[in-house]
Amino acid sequence: MLLLLLLPLAALSTHCTESDRRIYTLRGHEFPALFRSYAGLTVSRTSYEERIASEIGLSPSCAQCYGEAYICGWNSCKWKCVSDGDVCNVCLGEYHCIENCNQCTGLIPHK
Repeated sequence: MLLLLLLPLAALSTHCTESDRRIYTLRGHEFPALFRSYAGLTVSRTSYEERIASEIGLSPSCAQCYGEAYICGWNSCKWKCVSDGDVCNVCLGEYHCIENCNQCTGLIPHK
């Protein structure tokens, strides 16, 4: 649903800890699918962040970056992200949801 394209990231963090970077190194390839599935199960930024922190093991400060992206997508692209991945991704890009998340985490997309 939302956050269809959380790009794979390399580690250079500001809001994410060294532990978060290790988790990313081990499980980062799973992040896009996990975050999409969590968006369909939660109804608030807080519950989204709590799910990321508890199920993935990210620190609360790192999970907040993804919570901001979730709210950005929900507020700006909710209806575009219900059915079509490409339309959703374009909308998330127009509103800088993913870009802002990457800046918040300090993680940089792989090229």
